[in-house]
Amino acid sequence: MDIRSHIMRFRTNRKNHNRSNPLGMIGLLIALLISMITAGGVIFGVYRYAEITDNLPPPDMLKRLLDPPDGSLLEPTKIFDKTGEAVLWQFENPLVEYRRYLNITDGSMLFYQEVSRNLINAFLAAQDPEYFNKPETFLVGIWDNQADPIPEKMVEELLLWNETDHPYREIRINLLADQIVGRYGREKVLEWFLNNAYFGNQIYGVNQAALIYFGKSAADLDLAESALLAAVANYPSLNPYDSPGSGQGKSRNRSWFDDPSRVDYQDRRDTGYTKTTYLP
Repeated sequence: MDIRSHIMRFRTNRKNHNRSNPLGMIGLLIALLISMITAGGVIFGVYRYAEITDNLPPPDMLKRLLDPPDGSLLEPTKIFDKTGEAVLWQFENPLVEYRRYLNITDGSMLFYQEVSRNLINAFLAAQDPEYFNKPETFLVGIWDNQADPIPEKMVEELLLWNETDHPYREIRINLLADQIVGRYGREKVLEWFLNNAYFGNQIYGVNQAALIYFGKSAADLDLAESALLAAVANYPSLNPYDSPGSGQGKSRNRSWFDDPSRVDYQDRRDTGYTKTTYLP
């Protein structure tokens, strides 16, 4: 028997074997179906991601707005006359002579030279007690899927403020907030938040609020004063000028500090002071 006859006989036997074994064909069809579904899922996922992120601002946009020395929101908005020289109106409290930016981090750790530890503790307790326990990397943050109030609030108010009717608005806010935290770190994001928070009466930034409402810098605030400013950052109408009763901050302040487990960052010995101290 020559080699050609041997090859032909081998092929014929293999065809007969395949016909008599339908499981092999079924397995092939199943594998093909799974491949098609997987490919379709990947294509759909890429399309949906592109749809969600369409025209999404880059993470460094927040840095361009808030980081010194050239952050565009570090100076108040001004309206000039037609010559462009005389200022007709400035959107900031006239008592604010100079908006000082507080540096509280090098990007990896917090410093307390320009801001009191009480203030950091009070704001974290009011905004997000678990802030520094949450993921800092972008991919882990996406899968973690926890609310992250501080960066999400800044994204919503400063970057996506005009997207109130976007069908993927919440997803876009969460996605951009995770990108910002992943790129700049939680310490830097907290620094931006404190320097940009609104405290009513056209007062922006915690140092300006401390000077106007308490006559002292942010580095000198005690825990009760810090707790009141943390409340005002959430509800600006509760500021001491427009709502003098908020200075007697017993009921408002104590809800954050009654449960010491909520505040991982403050000295437990100071909690009673906040509960019973009244502000002028």
